[in-house]
Amino acid sequence: MNVLRTYLIRSFLFSAVFFGCNTIKAQSKNTLSYFLETAKSNSPVLNDYNNQVISNKIDSLKLKATYGFIVTGEGTAGYSPNIKGWGYDNALTNGQSLFAGVRVAKEFISRNNLNTRLAGINASIAQVLAQKNISIQTLNKQIADQYIATYASQQQYNLSREIIHLLDQEDIVLKKLTQSAVFKQTDYLTFKVTLQ
Repeated sequence: MNVLRTYLIRSFLFSAVFFGCNTIKAQSKNTLSYFLETAKSNSPVLNDYNNQVISNKIDSLKLKATYGFIVTGEGTAGYSPNIKGWGYDNALTNGQSLFAGVRVAKEFISRNNLNTRLAGINASIAQVLAQKNISIQTLNKQIADQYIATYASQQQYNLSREIIHLLDQEDIVLKKLTQSAVFKQTDYLTFKVTLQ
């Protein structure tokens, strides 16, 4: 029993320390900038544009590397087994062979050709960045429009609640006036139907 109590106390203390240190962060502000930043960071279209820019930059580096020195190496080894007269004939195959080679190559082209290709890649990057900016502006507009529409709906809802509260208060007053014969019962019933 004592061990169980010690275990429960330790568990409670561990839970208190764990939850005390790890505060749960809720969305504190429903501001337009919060929604805009969240949409930008979660947009698959914008992520695709970022990936296209990175891909074009890699293509540019690859193109620059292609016009440098290219070093390749290759090697082969062969062995023709002959055990107790069975297998390959050493007179025909030489028994074994080794080959190793290194090759250095460089393409000699004009500097203008490389610059033209690099300019084409840079133009592709600029085009993708322009499309990304257009997408950001479109996304900002759509979110701002939705934010404004939601805010208008919220204000309309608050106004409707306030009107209903005032009409309920008026209902109480008119009901008392109708009971004391100051207000006509037919007018009160008409008001009640309108209220409902």
